[in-house]
Amino acid sequence: MADTDTELLPIAVVTKPHGLRGACKILPYFEINELLEPFSEVWLTRNSRTRRCTKEWYRKTGRFGLLKLKGFETADDAEAYRGWLLSVPREKLPRLEQGEYYTFQIIGLRVVGENGEVIGTVTDVMAMPAHDIYKVETGKGEAMIPAVKAHIREIDLAAGRMIVRDIPGLIE
Repeated sequence: MADTDTELLPIAVVTKPHGLRGACKILPYFEINELLEPFSEVWLTRNSRTRRCTKEWYRKTGRFGLLKLKGFETADDAEAYRGWLLSVPREKLPRLEQGEYYTFQIIGLRVVGENGEVIGTVTDVMAMPAHDIYKVETGKGEAMIPAVKAHIREIDLAAGRMIVRDIPGLIE
């Protein structure tokens, strides 16, 4: 049972213990270096189970992160939470600049061409070195749309849609 009345947003998954002193290696779903900074508490969630934890420290290591939680003193303590989701209250997420979005806001958007034709639905956001790629299920397969202004005309979260430019070869 959750010990918070707010909606929790998964931001990473615990992959394994790190070291012998209870640190957890986590795989973030998106860039969370700055995101974790304001949180002194995080939640570990799995199915309907939830554990509220106090963050001792966090640091990035490549595409992974290392997280030390209060009360996790041994590798076995961390191992018990392998596969659990690291979550934070959605309402406490830092506000982003205009034109920036969290991954969870993009996934599920209906993708529409400038001509009004429904193309499909965003099923994943893949972080790449130069820019993100939106993976779109089109009904005819998958399309990969670069998340750059040259391809994306508008993102309207309230309407649940993304309008993409009609560029030949972008959607096949």
